Amino acid sequence: MIQSTELSTEPQLRMIWPEQRLATPPILPLPAGYVLRTSQPGDEEPFFALMALAGWPGWNAEKLHPWLIRMLPDGGFVIIHAASNTLVASAMALRDCAEFGIEGGELGWLAVDPAHTGQGLGAIVSAAVTRRFLEHGYRHIHLYTESRRLAALKTYLKLGYVAYLDPPAMPAVQERWHTIHQQLARPFAAPVLPTGTPPAEFDLDTAFVARLLADQHPDLADLPLQIVDAGWDNAMFRLGDHLSVRLPRRAAAADLITHEQTWLPRLADHLTLPIPAPYRIGTPADGYPWNWSILPWLTGVAADQSEPYATQARPFAAFLRSLHRPAPADAPANPVRGVPLEQRAAVVEARMQRLATSTSLITPTIQRIWQEALAAPIDIPPTWLHGDLHPRNVLVEAGIITGIIDWGDITSGDCATDLAAIWMLFADANAHQQALSAYTISYATMQRAKGWAILFGVVLLETGLADNPRNALIGERTLCRVAASNEF
Repeated sequence: MIQSTELSTEPQLRMIWPEQRLATPPILPLPAGYVLRTSQPGDEEPFFALMALAGWPGWNAEKLHPWLIRMLPDGGFVIIHAASNTLVASAMALRDCAEFGIEGGELGWLAVDPAHTGQGLGAIVSAAVTRRFLEHGYRHIHLYTESRRLAALKTYLKLGYVAYLDPPAMPAVQERWHTIHQQLARPFAAPVLPTGTPPAEFDLDTAFVARLLADQHPDLADLPLQIVDAGWDNAMFRLGDHLSVRLPRRAAAADLITHEQTWLPRLADHLTLPIPAPYRIGTPADGYPWNWSILPWLTGVAADQSEPYATQARPFAAFLRSLHRPAPADAPANPVRGVPLEQRAAVVEARMQRLATSTSLITPTIQRIWQEALAAPIDIPPTWLHGDLHPRNVLVEAGIITGIIDWGDITSGDCATDLAAIWMLFADANAHQQALSAYTISYATMQRAKGWAILFGVVLLETGLADNPRNALIGERTLCRVAASNEF
């Protein structure tokens, strides 16, 4: 688990639960005198005390809150020493997000009371978290740790987790794993290499989508159908001249489609730019397990392929203003968008560490702007957010922004998340200033927006270097623009 919000000298290591063991949940016997259970109200103070004993002092309700948001239902596990009724071990099953090179679930915050080492408690509570992920259907489970935590590394390796080799620092990371195995007197196996964009969990082609249409929307079945794109989460098909079909290709995207189907019809009339509010809704059928949508076809190409004119800065700011209104209490929760940047700092800084080894983009200026963003207070109330407003989700035709797509991350939170798009979309520094002036934001919000731009830039650059040159270029452009910015 990543803990530090400082840029340390050595990036954390990743481990994954191997695919060949997805059907064999780990089960370990509990020693006599201990009880394994899920966490419950009243465990907070004992948990804080355990974290201090394990070397992570300073835990309190405020620090715990963002992790509880990410935790699966019944995803917190503790071990109680029966004789003393003391909480002596814990771990969390945390939902992960699409920003990780491998994604799905994260085994986090494993801690064991030093007075109870040698009982295998770390392995037992880690096995419980792993089983919980497998019970919920997760196929990608991973964790973070450090080279110095040899006891934890030994636990993870014995349990069945294997090393994962992060781009772009593969030789250096592989050498670290070789050293660790020597220190643990374990045979060294080559780490698992990254695969970049996750594979589809359901293969979609025009013939299959045509069958879905014929079965559920026969009045549309005779329209020409062709595949347009398949991204991390969804496949997109064009249907005739005026419609499109959007289908999840992975379970992780199913809820995102539901968010779009629920909320976009309610927002569309208030927005100053077109959005793909669903025209029809499809349901699971013929072995396909998720809901899907028929949408209006919006003209234009992605903004990374054809950047908008600088004169679009003010209209874009007007769109953000029309979107950033108070959201209802039942707006979708999103643990990685619209949240305080400090909650994302550890993950972002781990990526920055890795990128610093192979690129020249993590400059002192970028690090300074990032630290300023972390320190900037959130000085405005939460609003609706798009949540993923990078250039591939903005359509442009002849220099004019024609639509905003891919609303799966819609949520309520800090509008600085969306304002980051100003540096992602526009190359012209004057356009940045025009957009910021038209939107009217505080200096603190501008600092946080730059921080979110760095976050998106770092994520797109690192994941793009694995297998997506378009994303890598967006990330590079964003970081360069933020580094050169002098707004306010």
